[in-house]
Amino acid sequence: MPDCGLAPGMVSVLAAHAVAWLETTDSVEIRVGGIPRDRGGLLDYSLLFNIQGLINEYVEDAMVLEDGEPRRVRSLDDFETLEFPAPTE
Repeated sequence: MPDCGLAPGMVSVLAAHAVAWLETTDSVEIRVGGIPRDRGGLLDYSLLFNIQGLINEYVEDAMVLEDGEPRRVRSLDDFETLEFPAPTE
């Protein structure tokens, strides 16, 4: 089980388990963050992980599935905008 940290790792296993329960699946998106609300300190990052494992997520290529095919992409080369709807009462 490669890179079994929080993400990729545990969340990948949990996502795969959830998908196994579904009849069909078009896509799966998983996210995790370590940037603290009150930023400060070295790198403005909350060190929740092994530092060597954390750094390799930024400098090594990432494996992704695109159109059902695995491929390697450069880490941090693409940005995604996320919008969260305002909570309703």
